[in-house]
Amino acid sequence: MIVVSVLNVANIFFGLNAAGTLNIAMFTALRRVSILMTLVAQWWFLDKQSSRTVIASIAVMVGGSFVAALNDLAFDAQGYLFVMTNNLFTAASQIAAKKAMDDGVEKESILFYSAVASLLISSIMSLDFHPRDFALWSTPAFQFCFVSSIILGIAINYGASWVIEKNDALTLAVAGSTKSAVMGLIVCLGLFDATYKFSVLNFAGLQISAIASFFYVYYAKKKTDPPCTDTKQSENVQIQNSENVEIQKVLV
Repeated sequence: MIVVSVLNVANIFFGLNAAGTLNIAMFTALRRVSILMTLVAQWWFLDKQSSRTVIASIAVMVGGSFVAALNDLAFDAQGYLFVMTNNLFTAASQIAAKKAMDDGVEKESILFYSAVASLLISSIMSLDFHPRDFALWSTPAFQFCFVSSIILGIAINYGASWVIEKNDALTLAVAGSTKSAVMGLIVCLGLFDATYKFSVLNFAGLQISAIASFFYVYYAKKKTDPPCTDTKQSENVQIQNSENVEIQKVLV
């Protein structure tokens, strides 16, 4: 429980720093590397293998991210270091959470202890922070965004835990990447983030990575849906078995 909580806090810390040093488009693209890390970790620690189509879609996702990074005109070495560390902690925290849930730990317990750990660590880091020195603290726009971020943070954390509990860590990793595809496209069009510098190769890599994430969803869903013929065959077998049992009773 303690390990999961610490990993969750570290994941949030490096994620915030990475988002603050990179433009949104490149941040969402490089975050897809966490999917590859989760795929390997899930196979290694949870002994869960994925189909070839799922692995191929993840490879295209990560490949598109590297294509985008090759022509990132706003390259920031510190930002890249933060986001790669964030990817590592994302994979580690999701795998640890899934293993804990498989061992019988409730997701509410994980959320509670993660919140406690986050409160303690953030309180220590905020000792030198003086709210009066922040000029926007009393503005209604900032207060609205601040409260909204708290509410949405709770909703996202609960939703992420629910996805891990019902599916697996890899599905959560791809879902977190897919939800940013639209935002990355909007940023490429010049909205919300002035730090992004457009280039054809960078834009192509971002969109290849985004499209591949939707292919993952398709193949993962296709794998989990059993064919209708199998269901019908199993029902027929059960009916035949019951009829055979009745015939045997009559003969006896």
